[in-house]
Amino acid sequence: MKNKAYFAITALMLIIACLFSAGCDTSGSDSPDTEQTLPVFASDKVTETSGPFEYPVYINETEIKKKPVRAASLSPFLTEIIFEMGYGDILVGRSAYCNYPETVSGITEIGKPSQPDIDTIISLSPDVLFTATAISNKDIIALRDRGIETVFIATPRSLEGMKGIYYAVALVFEGAFNAEGTSEKAWKAISEKLPSEKSIGKYIYITEGMNIAGKGTLEDSLLSLYGENLAGDIYGYAVEKEFLLENEPDIIFYDNQFSEEALASDEIIGKLTAFTEGNTFSLDNTYFERPTGRITELLDNLESIK
Repeated sequence: MKNKAYFAITALMLIIACLFSAGCDTSGSDSPDTEQTLPVFASDKVTETSGPFEYPVYINETEIKKKPVRAASLSPFLTEIIFEMGYGDILVGRSAYCNYPETVSGITEIGKPSQPDIDTIISLSPDVLFTATAISNKDIIALRDRGIETVFIATPRSLEGMKGIYYAVALVFEGAFNAEGTSEKAWKAISEKLPSEKSIGKYIYITEGMNIAGKGTLEDSLLSLYGENLAGDIYGYAVEKEFLLENEPDIIFYDNQFSEEALASDEIIGKLTAFTEGNTFSLDNTYFERPTGRITELLDNLESIK
């Protein structure tokens, strides 16, 4: 009998979330057996003889062989997306930090993202465990030995990456046939609110540590739809701010954890014309830390300042 040869094709061949990702929190994971942070590829497969089929599907190196009927999540933003996409009813475990939607409080706690309670997870018998934080290979193997696959999807660094996460989640729960349509439907509410042209001039966004969000960040990917990021040539988060003295922003966005007094005390920010003239707008950084459908609330706020 002729052997069946498998070959991989890309459903969307999405590289999401973790290429050069600042969102990959590896805190507490400096053990030598810790799983490396990987690019995320979401794909289906076909065989030469049978054509496309619903399962298995693949997220990174993780094979999902069948539709999950029970799931757990160590990531607050993935938990929220799971509920948002209508799969909340099968979630049996959630991290200590998962607090939205409110109904998640009734789900069994399974530890913190960097300190999962493996024994509790095993006792709940989920088919898949979602995480945005790398966990040790030892724990991954212990879970797999009990039929629990670990799906690693890091916090996205771009809007395209964010869209890809919806596809990856749909792929896990829906399989190859319905994932694209399901994810597109979920993403539509966000995409319809994205602006079609820039309208606010030059800007900066001041975030954690009084740093400025540059390229390769979700903040840049979204806010650059509205204007020109003066830190757009700097990768990651700019610590040094002297470049602003030569090319000042028209608008200063800042994380609402900061007060106007804190901005004024910064030796550079406090001197910028945009600050002294009051062209400053606070943003809730939670929308970037936990990028889900609730980001439409941020988009509405940005629309109001055009």
